[in-house]
Amino acid sequence: MADLGDNGQKRRRKSSIVLPSVLILLGILLLLYNLGLVDWNVWVAIARFWPIILIALGLELILGRGSISRSVLIIIILVIISGLALRHPGARGAITRTRVEKPLSGATSAEIEINMGVGALYLSSLPDSSDLISGTVDTAVGEWLTQNFNITANNARLVLSTENKDFFANFNFFGLGAQPARKWDLSLNESIPISLDIRTGVGEARIDLERVLATDVEVRTGVGKTDLTLPATGHSKVTLSGGIGETIIHIPRGVAARIHTKTGIGSVQIYGNYTRINNEYVSPDFNTAENRVDLEVKGGIGSIRIQG
Repeated sequence: MADLGDNGQKRRRKSSIVLPSVLILLGILLLLYNLGLVDWNVWVAIARFWPIILIALGLELILGRGSISRSVLIIIILVIISGLALRHPGARGAITRTRVEKPLSGATSAEIEINMGVGALYLSSLPDSSDLISGTVDTAVGEWLTQNFNITANNARLVLSTENKDFFANFNFFGLGAQPARKWDLSLNESIPISLDIRTGVGEARIDLERVLATDVEVRTGVGKTDLTLPATGHSKVTLSGGIGETIIHIPRGVAARIHTKTGIGSVQIYGNYTRINNEYVSPDFNTAENRVDLEVKGGIGSIRIQG
C-alpha cells in the first residue's frame, strides 16, 4: 500500500503545472468578464503575451515538472524574457500608413478577403464611387501590407493581409511599453455585389455593411470587441465565428432573418420578433421578404448579442 502511495505521489509530481495554471487563469478572467468586472481589453492583453505559454511549456519539459524550485526558476526566466521583449525597439516603433485604393475597372462583382493582425478595423461603405475599395492601413516596424488584386471576367478579387518578420513587433506584456496604435480604415463600393471574408486580429472591429451589397459574408473574430451591422438590401448569407471578447450584431430594420446558433464557451443572446425552432430563430415573413439574411453564429469565448 505504501508503494502505491509513493508511486501516486511520483505521478502527481510529474504532472504539468503550466497547462492547469493557464486554464485556471482563463476561467477566472472569463468569470470576471461575464460579471462585468473587466472589459474586453483583458483579452487583448492575453493575446499579446500568448508566446509566453509556449516558452513555459518548453522550459518545463527541459527542467522537469513538479519541483517547486524548478517552477520558481521557470517564472524567473519568463520575467527576464518579458523584460527583454519590452526593451526591444521593435515593440515601440512608429507606424507606416499605406493608402489602399482599387478601381472597379468594369468589374460587376467582387471578392474581398481581409486578414489583419493587431489593430482596429473600421469598415464602411463608399457611395457614388468608381473605386472598389478606398482607405488606409497602418503597419508597425517589422510588419508590411500585401495587396493582391486582379480582375477576371468582370469579377474583381482583392486580398489584403499583413506579414510580420519581427516577433517583438506584436509582443507586449499586458499592454506595457509603447506599442503603436494601428488602424485599418476602409470603405467598400455600394453598387456591386461583394463577397467578403474577414478575419480580425487583436483589437476592436467596427464593420458596417448596411449599405454594402454583401451577398456572402464570413467573419472570424479574433480578440477584442466586434460590432457588425448586416446588409439592409438583397439576400445575404452571413457566417460569424466568435473569438474571444464581445460581439454585437445589428440586423437593420425591415430585414427578415433566419438565425442559426451554435454556442461555445460563452453566451449568445437574440433580441427581436423571431419564432424559435430548436437552435434556429426565424422572422415570420422570412420566406417572402424582399430583404433577408441567413445568419449562422458560432460562439467563442465571451458574449454574442444579436439585435433585430
